[in-house]
Amino acid sequence: MKTILDIKTIKMDPKKNQNHYDLAIFTSSFESRASRITQYKDLNFKKCIIIEFKEEKSRFKRKKNDKLLENYAKENSEEYEILDCSVTSWMFSLKKMLNKINDICNLNKLSNIFFDITTCPKFYFCSLLSQFFLWGFGKNYYFFYAQGEYRWKNKEYKKVFTKSEWNLFPIPGLEGIYDPSKELGFLISTGWESPKVKRVLSKYFPNQISLIEADPGFNSRYTELGRQAVEEILKYSSIAGKKYYDSKRMKAHAGDAEKTFKILLDGLNENIWGNTDKNWTLLPCGPKPHALAMAVISLCIPNLCFVYPTTTGFIVYDAIPTGIDWIYKVFEP
Repeated sequence: MKTILDIKTIKMDPKKNQNHYDLAIFTSSFESRASRITQYKDLNFKKCIIIEFKEEKSRFKRKKNDKLLENYAKENSEEYEILDCSVTSWMFSLKKMLNKINDICNLNKLSNIFFDITTCPKFYFCSLLSQFFLWGFGKNYYFFYAQGEYRWKNKEYKKVFTKSEWNLFPIPGLEGIYDPSKELGFLISTGWESPKVKRVLSKYFPNQISLIEADPGFNSRYTELGRQAVEEILKYSSIAGKKYYDSKRMKAHAGDAEKTFKILLDGLNENIWGNTDKNWTLLPCGPKPHALAMAVISLCIPNLCFVYPTTTGFIVYDAIPTGIDWIYKVFEP
C-alpha cells in the first residue's frame, strides 16, 4: 500500500556529526532524560523554541534541565525563545505553540524541522505534526526520542501515570470522517494502564478492538508489564461468557516508529484493523514512538479518527536515559 508519508528510524550517536535544522523544538521536564539532547554537540539550528510547562513541580532535575537546554539552545542556534505553556490546558497551549511557529514560518522558509519528543505529552507533538503537514510547514520532520528507564524506589513498578479518568479528545486535523451507519472499531497502542483502557471500552462499547503491543519493551520487565496489561484487556472482551467484541493483536518494538508504522500498514492490508465497515478510532496509550506512527498513518488515511486520552494531571516519575537514542524522520516518499 502506497502512502503519502513514510517513517525512517535511525539510532543516534553523539560522536557523529549531524545535520543542520531550520527549527528545533525542545520540551523541558523534571525527568533526567529531558536534557539528553544536549549530548549532541554538533547539532545546529537556525531557530529554537524551548517549551516549559510551568505548573510542574521542580522535582528531580527540573531547574537543571531548564538551564542545560537554554545553554544548549544559546550555543547551537542562531536564535532561541522560551515558551511558557500548561501541560493540561490542552487547546490553549497548543494554540500558543502554533502561533509562535506560524510567526517563525512566515518569516523563514523551513525545510527541516527537529522536535525532541522525549518528555513532550503525545497530544502536543502529534497535533503539531498534523498542523505542520496540513499547513505546509517544512518538508522533513525529525523526531528525537531518548530511551529511558523509570527510577522507582525499592524496585516497585508503578503502572499508573495519569491522575484522573480519561476523556478522549480528537487530535486537531485528525478527527477523521464519521459514518453513523457503521459500527465502531478501536485501534489501541497499549501501555500499562489497562484498568483505564477497560473503562474507555465500557464507555464506548466498540464492536472490534485491535491492539498494538510494545513487545519487546525497553527491558524485559517492561515487556512483561505490557503483556500483562494486554492480557487484562483481552480478558475483558468476554464477560460472563459473552463475547462483546472481536479482538486482534499486533506487536512492535517500543522504540521503533518505522517498524510500528509498517506493522500497522500490514495489519491494515490483512484486515486486522481498518476494515471499511467500521468507524476506526486510534487511541495511543503506549510508548511515544507508537503514537508517532499512529499519527502518521492517520495523516495518510483521512477517515481515521486519532484521539488522545486527556487527563487533569500526570503522576511524575523520574526517567534516566539508557544511552540509546532514536530519531524518526517523517517525510514524503
